[in-house]
Amino acid sequence: MVLWYQLKNSDSSGRFIIHTILNGGVEEQIRYLSVRAGVSFPSQDAAGAFVVVGQELDDKYETAPAPLVLLDEWEFTGLSVDTFWDKVTDAVVLHDAKPIYFDTQDEANLLAFQDYCNRKKLNIDYLNAPFADNFFTGLSTANDWWSEGRLILDKTSQVRNQLKSITRADLKESPETKFPLVNALRHVLSGFRKYPPSKPLKLGMPMGMKEGWML
Repeated sequence: MVLWYQLKNSDSSGRFIIHTILNGGVEEQIRYLSVRAGVSFPSQDAAGAFVVVGQELDDKYETAPAPLVLLDEWEFTGLSVDTFWDKVTDAVVLHDAKPIYFDTQDEANLLAFQDYCNRKKLNIDYLNAPFADNFFTGLSTANDWWSEGRLILDKTSQVRNQLKSITRADLKESPETKFPLVNALRHVLSGFRKYPPSKPLKLGMPMGMKEGWML
């Protein structure tokens, strides 16, 4: 668990995903419209990584969508694929993140993930990451949204440091391998870009009645 987001539990039994966090030792609840994850597979050349990103529910119907917020991250340098997926699926379940995005065209890692889920009897929603074969597209989205305030990365996060350090020259040297956390981030951001969450419709109500949301 990262230091900047102390998550105790999540609940999606209602219309939204509700996280209960500790903020300065005090419990606080945050409602999310969507929480999703991105995964970069471990290999002989690269560390594995995942990130979890959420979009809070903004009650102000007329405003632009709330920014995406980095909720969790992790970089794996071990040798056990099961250990990697243990950590990823723990975070996915804790945050109630769905779906997770990764490169499903990587057949060996896809089969390893499916085998893991079968053995552990887990039902994890996943999708192929949009533009998975184009690192620059996802990197551009990350940089643009970050500079525009549409993506919030904690100042202590590793993915923020990786994103800041990438140069044009790095794009010629297998950036997916060199920057695994950014690789995971670009997968989930591409998912939000292609499949943005839909905000519930707000019904007009007679004067004196409490406003409400309807899906």
